[in-house]
Amino acid sequence: SLEEMAPDREVYAWVDSDGRVTTNWLRNLVAPLEEEGVGAVTSFRWYRPEKGRFITYLLSLWTGYQFCNFYNEKLRATWGGAMAIKRELFEKLPITKKWEYALADDCILNECVREAGYKVAFASRSMTSSSSDYSLKDIFIFGVRQMVIGKFTLPKSWLASLVSLTVIHTGFGYLFYRLLTRTPFHWTTWGILSFIPASMVQVLGIIHVVKLWKAQRSDDPLDGDYSWAFLAPIGYTFVWSNLFMSAFFDRFVWRQIYYRMLTPHETEVYKYSEELLT
Repeated sequence: SLEEMAPDREVYAWVDSDGRVTTNWLRNLVAPLEEEGVGAVTSFRWYRPEKGRFITYLLSLWTGYQFCNFYNEKLRATWGGAMAIKRELFEKLPITKKWEYALADDCILNECVREAGYKVAFASRSMTSSSSDYSLKDIFIFGVRQMVIGKFTLPKSWLASLVSLTVIHTGFGYLFYRLLTRTPFHWTTWGILSFIPASMVQVLGIIHVVKLWKAQRSDDPLDGDYSWAFLAPIGYTFVWSNLFMSAFFDRFVWRQIYYRMLTPHETEVYKYSEELLT
């Protein structure tokens, strides 16, 4: 625990227990803390797809879509699986007080750092990798859970994503209707269709970055192929389905514990009954 930390420790750093890190992971993560105006540093994860399991490739793309935001300082937020902050600043901010009843510790840390006027830096070289060896059910539960947490802790980003992707997918639904009824295309059709090549170009950029990381990190099996660009529209459908479902829920299951989010700082916790687990 933090209370048991030796007094000579200058930085707090966190990493997920199932995250695979590289030799210089910690060094690269804490380095940006020396930059002026930086209050915290974050990195992100990459889900390694399982060959032959289509859904795991969509999960990897889901990761890629998210880390695109980390290159925009205004959209960037700390992620608890790879983040660091100087101990002196941590103890000045009301982080531990807000953590008492909060579920998303990283979002609380991000909020406190931002409110104090500091920036959050992104350490791309400290990206971790994780296995995606989960069942189809578990992957969808995971996706919806992350979106529910985002709905409460990053509401502006969550709403912007939900609205934009709902408009796009509604447009595609209308497009298919016109095709089925053989109705002539309207000029707006081409605007809707432009999303497909745009999303494919985005994935090409994501995979290019992943390949650059892999070239620098021979000890971490990051994986990505340019052919994944053809999965981009389906990947966004997967993301949108998670966003859409999260709009109707404030509760979820996480490691056999039942949670209900009330506010970004308040969460009710219940033990899941054995009957519901079977």
